[in-house]
Amino acid sequence: MSAYTHPAVRAIPEAAREAAWFAVLCGVAFLIPYVGVTLLDLPHDVFYLVYFAITIGLIATYVRTERVDVETIFRRRWRWSLGVGVVVASFLVFNVFRTADATARPHGAYFVFELLWRGLAYGMVDTLLLTILPLFVAYKLLHGRVEGLKGKLRLTAVTLPLVIVITATYHLGYPQYRQDGLSRPEIGNVLISVPTFATANPLGSLVAHVSQHITAVTHAYESRIFNPPVTPHAASTYPDRVGDVAPSAGPDIASISLSNTRTTVTFRVRFANAPPLRLSTRANWVDMLLIGIDVPPIGPQPVAPGGEWPGANFFLGTHGPSKDGKLVRLGNGNSLRPPATFEIAVDGATLTFAIPRRALGNPNWFLFSAAAAREMQQETGGGLDLAPARGTYRYTLN
Repeated sequence: MSAYTHPAVRAIPEAAREAAWFAVLCGVAFLIPYVGVTLLDLPHDVFYLVYFAITIGLIATYVRTERVDVETIFRRRWRWSLGVGVVVASFLVFNVFRTADATARPHGAYFVFELLWRGLAYGMVDTLLLTILPLFVAYKLLHGRVEGLKGKLRLTAVTLPLVIVITATYHLGYPQYRQDGLSRPEIGNVLISVPTFATANPLGSLVAHVSQHITAVTHAYESRIFNPPVTPHAASTYPDRVGDVAPSAGPDIASISLSNTRTTVTFRVRFANAPPLRLSTRANWVDMLLIGIDVPPIGPQPVAPGGEWPGANFFLGTHGPSKDGKLVRLGNGNSLRPPATFEIAVDGATLTFAIPRRALGNPNWFLFSAAAAREMQQETGGGLDLAPARGTYRYTLN
């Protein structure tokens, strides 16, 4: 008989297992939005499906593997947790109305779907990842010793850093937060987690988070603060008075519409008559369109009524029935940098063209104004239409 003895297999310490699980889930929490939004730019409803499936699947595996007593956690002081959650939810709803402007939103059946999908379901899964998971990890590390004031203080001391870490890693996956910073989501999720800290039960946090999401879907659907990723910004239209330039004197701007995606800004300039910009070689005149853009920090306003704008950083321009235009950036001392070319689509009386956001320096907002005129060889010149007649328009990007 052999005297060989198999070495005993050492179990991984519980603290090491919990740390490993949390590290893996933090990494996945970053990769889901980074790949789905930053790299693939998935439609937001499709992205949520991927996010929900991966998050629920991984946390369910964690719960089953680590034998987390979910029923005990959710039955403990649930009435207190619900009460604190209602108070926090009231503040969060008020905060959405206070800090976010009302935006366009869907209507009809799709709006109902978005309330359930982007509001209810998204709020629940976010709470699961950003508050409930840290609670589960802390509960296991403390071996369930969370009763009484000391127990709640121990729980908060362990859970709060976990909430901060996973909130940061998750939101860094979204391009909007890498640009705008993490202070808003960090403060918001710590506040959402207060019912969990106070009662060791996350039911109130679920109520608070879902309330914020539903309010944002209803009031600020296109906000870049709530419910990432941002939806494509609905077109903002800036009307201009028709008839301030006679048809025979030059082009007359009727409206300018702007919209944007994550990578481009699109301009649609509608004129009162078609074709929008014309050319006459016999009479020696050509119609032109010039759009000035000033990105923060803002410089001096345009000089009216001539339309000169010393504070502008960029000019977009085209002449006559051209199929392309030029984007010119002003350097130091208003010197011109080499222009970039963009294509122009003509549909009746409307010109449509798009420029890369990065060409403008990826601003969050900018000021702009437009001038359309008939340039003639004679000094008398043609009609000039400014939109707006004085000052500038402001456009906020999502």
